[in-house]
Amino acid sequence: MQKKQCEDICACLLEAGCSKQEAETVEDALQEGRKQEAMNLIEEKRETLRKTYHSCCKKIDCLDYLSFCIRNDKLK
Repeated sequence: MQKKQCEDICACLLEAGCSKQEAETVEDALQEGRKQEAMNLIEEKRETLRKTYHSCCKKIDCLDYLSFCIRNDKLK
């Protein structure tokens, strides 16, 4: 893998919320030809972010509903 590719992959992983250590672990796996290991690490991080995303969405929906009720005098 070329140096520029490594830098781009590392930058993308950091932007996605990976720690520097996580990004380096993925990068090392790719450089050593352990593609499946790199994919597994990326998928684990994605799953963690997905769970966080859905949890936040549910909280926002609750707040939106409460705002709607207050705005439209639906609270009794």
